[in-house]
Amino acid sequence: MSSSRTKLVVVALAALATVGALRLARHRTDGAARDDRARAADESQLDGRVWVEGRPDRVTDYVHSAFFFSRANFGVFERASAYDMRLEFCDLTKKDGKLKLFFPQTKKSAEISFTVKECSEKAPFDLCLDLGENPWGGPKRYYGFTREEDERAALGDTAVRLRAKQPR
Repeated sequence: MSSSRTKLVVVALAALATVGALRLARHRTDGAARDDRARAADESQLDGRVWVEGRPDRVTDYVHSAFFFSRANFGVFERASAYDMRLEFCDLTKKDGKLKLFFPQTKKSAEISFTVKECSEKAPFDLCLDLGENPWGGPKRYYGFTREEDERAALGDTAVRLRAKQPR
């Protein structure tokens, strides 16, 4: 499969995972208590997960999301509702808590700092991604899941398929 086709498959799966996550997270009422102390997590946790800004109240609400595969030097930023979607691919390099991004369509480039840490401020999410800035115009904080089984519980089969398609 060509590199371009692989990227399209990954983006399509990411978009499906995002929409599924938003719909499931919106309906999930699990208020399980988590450790309130925010602990730094391994920066490798950036890769291969759907990062969203939060849960929408309505299916027409827009939510920003991001998805990164540093092994493939690939990322995507997205702003979507259940009915409308805009996304942009980027080339990326991850090193020492920094992301170098280049958006081929708009010719924008940026080098931004990031941290991944455990947090409990927006259930059911328990992982936070903080960006020094967002070159795509979205939020500086995104939410995800620390454990694959939590991600699978919230995202269902979509998470399993997404992880299976992740470039190695």
